[in-house]
Amino acid sequence: MRHLRIFTSMLPIFLCSVIAAAHAGSVSGRVLLNGSNAPVAQAIVDFEGPQRARAVTIDDGTFYIPNLAPGTYTVTITYQGNVKRSFSSSVSAGASFTFHIDP
Repeated sequence: MRHLRIFTSMLPIFLCSVIAAAHAGSVSGRVLLNGSNAPVAQAIVDFEGPQRARAVTIDDGTFYIPNLAPGTYTVTITYQGNVKRSFSSSVSAGASFTFHIDP
């Protein structure tokens, strides 16, 4: 009987986790310099909202975040220790972004 109570109390938490994971998807994008469209390597891209996630761009300016839940996020791009851009954005599974920052 005790095991049944533990199971039934944990079931809603488990189901919410499964449902959230089922709707999560990858998010990708690219960070470029304004004007020249040169790729920005080593920029930090933070997503803060229903979840928190961070990615660092590679040499071609791209980043990838797997399993990010959909929702409204504050996206902050930091480069060389300075916040270059911060804004709110709606994110859905499979979303792709291109961010332009000032040097």
